[in-house]
Amino acid sequence: MGERASLRDRAWLDHESDDSAGTIFQADVDLIDHQVIIQTSGGDTRHLALGGGSVADFYAGFMSCLEALGIDVEIRAIPDEVSNPIPFAEDHVHCGV
Repeated sequence: MGERASLRDRAWLDHESDDSAGTIFQADVDLIDHQVIIQTSGGDTRHLALGGGSVADFYAGFMSCLEALGIDVEIRAIPDEVSNPIPFAEDHVHCGV
């Protein structure tokens, strides 16, 4: 399955993909309600609040949601586009507001 990302009304930015077991899932970023919503093709859903924590907190929460949904994905867990990148799981420097 291909990947897609688009901006929708309600300020949704979504990403649809499939994991190694073929489970299709979508992660939507709702910029109005400040949350990420992860939903599988089977209808199971998890919500993750945005803001207030570090990158490491968000990454741990996001991965926990994926695990709870039975989604097994490989994520390159370090930013590429910055100098001196900090792995997401270790980044307690950058925080949301």
